[in-house]
Amino acid sequence: MTDPVRLQHCRALGLPADQILIADDVIAAWRQANLRWHPKRPSADPVRHQAAQTAHTYLLEHLDPPALSTQDIPVNSSLPLLHHPEPLPKPSLPTVKPPYSIRHHNGTDKLCLELRIPLRRLVEGDRIQFKHLNGKEYGLTVPPSTWGGTAELPSLGLTPADPLLIILCPLFPSKIPLKARQLISQGLALCDETEAHSLMLHELIPALTK
Repeated sequence: MTDPVRLQHCRALGLPADQILIADDVIAAWRQANLRWHPKRPSADPVRHQAAQTAHTYLLEHLDPPALSTQDIPVNSSLPLLHHPEPLPKPSLPTVKPPYSIRHHNGTDKLCLELRIPLRRLVEGDRIQFKHLNGKEYGLTVPPSTWGGTAELPSLGLTPADPLLIILCPLFPSKIPLKARQLISQGLALCDETEAHSLMLHELIPALTK
């Protein structure tokens, strides 16, 4: 049975007396009543304003106890433990096939496309065409003196807000052994953005790609 005093104060603030009330509920109702019945308002009603103010004070001092959660239940409590909710599963990433892949890059999962381009085309500069997973054809302009690296194409990633990460991989002629390819790539990486790098691209690489 509802406490008649509580019922009276709840009515003064327009709150349901048969429901659990928290401080935010009482404060919000008091603000509405204060705006409506304040003596300086056009709709002033001093009696109702005083009743609302009294109700506000009483209800805040007699708030309902918070609902008991599973974390509040003592270990030796006889109360039945509620089922702990399972964590939400991580959204599954789409399945892609080479040359596409999904890689963790700069803290996020990105859709990547690995393009293996003959070294001569990279060094001399070229327009690289590729087919996206959406079935459309796109192109990437490779400037001269390129030997590899990455590029991002906006709005072509896993979502419309994500870029597609292009990975340019130099394709060496078959006559160049693997060890030599590794040494050339390491040398170019060490010489990046220097005159030595430019010299290797314009003198060494063309000779190797004849």
